[in-house]
Amino acid sequence: MIEEKKIEKFDRDEIEEVLDDGVCIIALKSDNSEINNFFDEDVCEDDDTKGVIGYKIEKNGEDVISEPISIKAIDIDGEEVENGKEYEELINNATLNAQDCNALYENSDDEEYIEQLSADDVAVLQASNSIGSSYAEKSRTTYFYGKSGLSCSTKALEKGKSPGSGWNKMGFSTITLAVFNVGGKSKKRYDLFLGTMQVGALKGYKLTDFTGQMRLYNQNKCSIIDCTTLKGDSDETVSTSIGAGLGASESGLSASLSAGYSYTYNPNGMKIKNLSGDSELQPNWKCSKKLEDCDSNERYVIKPSILVKSPNGKTKETKVSMRVKNLKFHGKYKYYDVANSSGSEYVYLVVRNHKKV
Repeated sequence: MIEEKKIEKFDRDEIEEVLDDGVCIIALKSDNSEINNFFDEDVCEDDDTKGVIGYKIEKNGEDVISEPISIKAIDIDGEEVENGKEYEELINNATLNAQDCNALYENSDDEEYIEQLSADDVAVLQASNSIGSSYAEKSRTTYFYGKSGLSCSTKALEKGKSPGSGWNKMGFSTITLAVFNVGGKSKKRYDLFLGTMQVGALKGYKLTDFTGQMRLYNQNKCSIIDCTTLKGDSDETVSTSIGAGLGASESGLSASLSAGYSYTYNPNGMKIKNLSGDSELQPNWKCSKKLEDCDSNERYVIKPSILVKSPNGKTKETKVSMRVKNLKFHGKYKYYDVANSSGSEYVYLVVRNHKKV
């Protein structure tokens, strides 16, 4: 997301590399002529820029493609407005935040975007309870590499680190761990840790297997009192919930969770097994798909979450981590198993009294 700087302020080779990695760029301060000049080709074809507040740029094969992101203003009766002082003020000051851009990135079809937004993101944005916004979050992007030649060796490196010569980039994971304040009484604290795991193949590879893991560290008598069950084997958006019925039994837990906090995701045909991992503190979500059903460069998004009770959370730390492990990438002639245990794959959050430590 290019928010403050214009695209012409960046190095073209770096932008091209980001696009080659399958990443979509949202440019908010550049106009169509600047983007065309930057890429030395007619990437943007639109002539009417009224209401355009940015451009979505990505690659289709070897071609750079762009589409405008435009807004419309409506009055209280739902009628579209196209002039007037208030209209001009709205148009001139409208922008996108990071969550808007994530929604645009995950949904290329307008109808799907609106449906997903109304079912999920708007509910979070408009929530009047404590689930409305996170108080801490952490993200990490990891690239997965396979050795050229006969070897099936692999590497997992944090974005920005070079694997050296003789390695092919096969895929990526971008994981975000956010934590929400959902209650507390006396010394006790309750926190909802919500993960977003975006995992995909690149450069013509196919991804058939990966496992998402969350871990609550065994310290200060913390415990997981609820955990999402993710349903798979569907190409459509499905829902899950966490916290239903706990409000009455856990003193200090927000009443907003008594009916459960629900949200949606799309498993994109992946089968998902909900496993306990090495202990009750390490829930795993094992995702798999038959090779014949996979497409090259396919991307998957799952959203696991855990609800943590910290008996001494007012003064003692609570630590949670998240990662993606045990990935399997298939190339044209062989496949690679990536254990992903180097440390490059983890994100951590350490909190105390509903604040990031």
